[in-house]
Amino acid sequence: MRRNLAFFGASFALALALPGQVYAACTLPNTISNGQVADATKVMGNFTTVAGCADAAVQPSGTPTTGSLATFAGPNSVQTGNLTGDVTTSGGTATTLAASGVTAGSYSSANITVDAKGRVTAASNGSGGGGGSYEAAPTAPPLASTWTWVNQGSSALSDITTPVPGLRLDAPSNGGGDNLRMVVQTPPTTPYSFKARISSTNLGNYSGVGLLLRNSSTGHVYMLGFANSSGLQTVLYSYTSSTGGGSVVNSYPPGFASAWFKVDVTSTTVTFYWSPDGDNWILFQSAITLSSFIGSIDQIGFVSNPYSHEGDLIVYSYEAN
Repeated sequence: MRRNLAFFGASFALALALPGQVYAACTLPNTISNGQVADATKVMGNFTTVAGCADAAVQPSGTPTTGSLATFAGPNSVQTGNLTGDVTTSGGTATTLAASGVTAGSYSSANITVDAKGRVTAASNGSGGGGGSYEAAPTAPPLASTWTWVNQGSSALSDITTPVPGLRLDAPSNGGGDNLRMVVQTPPTTPYSFKARISSTNLGNYSGVGLLLRNSSTGHVYMLGFANSSGLQTVLYSYTSSTGGGSVVNSYPPGFASAWFKVDVTSTTVTFYWSPDGDNWILFQSAITLSSFIGSIDQIGFVSNPYSHEGDLIVYSYEAN
C-alpha cells in the first residue's frame, strides 16, 4: 500500500529525557521526503525504531512487584522501591506506621513524653494528683455563658484554657455557715450518667466543692466532691436548702484534691462513684432512693460552699448522657 505522506526529513532525532537530561539521538532507518510517495513498510519501520528507542531509554532493574512503588535508581532506570522513615512499605502500596515504643493501654495520672512531631514516645503511671487521662482526651464542659446561677452572691464563673479547656467557679468566703453557690443546667432524660473531673486549688476551713444534683422545687441538694472539714476528704453531702441543713452521707480521704466523680441517675435512685483516671470507677455510695431525700432531680451542675474559706472549683472534663 502506498500513500502520499508529508513526513520528516532525511533523519529524525528523538531525544528521551528526564528534566535536565539529554540522551543520544534516535536515527530512523528510512528517509522519506515531503511530497514523496511513501512505502508503508518504511513508515512502519520508522515507528518501530522510535518505539525501540523509547524502550531503551528506560531500563527496569529487576522485576517490579505488582502493586509496589516505583523509584528511580538513576537518570534512566526504574526499579521497585519502598517508603522509609516514620511510615514504611514492604513490597506493596500498603503503609505501616513505625511503633512509638509506648505500650498500648490506659495510664493513671500519666507521665508522658512527646516528641517534636507530637507523638507520645514514653508513658508511665504517675502518683495521685498528676495529669490523669483527661489531659489526653478532655471533654470540655459547656461554656460559662450556658449555665444558670442559683444563689450566686459575689461568686463568678469563667472559662479557662489551661491546662485544658474548662470552667472555674470562684466563691469568696461566706464568713461561716452554709451558703451554696451553684451553676445548673437541665439534666438528660433518665436514666443517665453525669460525670466530671474536678479540682480545687484553694480549699479549707470547712469549705467544699463538687458535682451538684438538685430539686429546684424543694431546694434539696446532693453534693459529691471535696471538703476540708477534718482534713481533705472525698465527701457526699446532702443539703436541705441553699443556706443550711448540710449533713455528711459518706466520706473518706482520697489522698489528692483532684479526681473524677460520677453519678448514675434513674427515675427512682442515684448511685455515686469516684475514679483516679476517669476509666476505672470505684463505688462510693450505693443506690439511694430519691424519694427518701431529694424526691426528684431537675437540675445538675456544680457547687461551691465557701463557708468560712474561699471555695474555688475547677472543672476539667464533663459528660452528661
